[in-house]
Amino acid sequence: MKGSIHFYTGRNIKKKEDYRPIKAITPLILGVLLFIVGVSSDSDSSTSKKEESKPQVTESKEASTTPSFSAVDKDFPTFANAYYKLSPDQQTSVYDQSLYNHTVTWTGKIVDFLSDSVIVFGGGKSGYNGEDWETLSTTKKELLPYVFIAQLKDKSQLHDLKPGQQIKIKGDIGSRGNVKMNYNWKLYNSEIVN
Repeated sequence: MKGSIHFYTGRNIKKKEDYRPIKAITPLILGVLLFIVGVSSDSDSSTSKKEESKPQVTESKEASTTPSFSAVDKDFPTFANAYYKLSPDQQTSVYDQSLYNHTVTWTGKIVDFLSDSVIVFGGGKSGYNGEDWETLSTTKKELLPYVFIAQLKDKSQLHDLKPGQQIKIKGDIGSRGNVKMNYNWKLYNSEIVN
């Protein structure tokens, strides 16, 4: 047969009727067509999956409001315990919108000192027994969320202070504590007040 393509199917062909090129090519053509259809439908479904996974953005006509956090101007234990009762998302929102750079006045016991800062246990959780900063940060990490480090504007205020002494500090909140991560709070532009 001139001009025709013959596929060998691995069978012994004895009669002319047994040799039908269309029978041999039909499964191949069907396989190729199914592959093409399958690939194109996969790309369509992956595109729709990508579109489905994108978050839907809807505009709200309501004005966004700053979350109120009434404990912000309370003593440190009241403040910390109220803050830690919030969900993680609420904590982030309250911190970003209400607490960051907010000036507070907190009291507590001096734990230790850094070159320009005083480390204070503010209370709110039992278990502090006068340990220094190294001990707190290595063996009593669960107390760190109840500690604040106040970076002082005037380092000379560090003179005459002693660990265990009760202290009152005014400063701007610069980083937040976290119970799960055992992070302490940090105040900036701080000063010791009487």
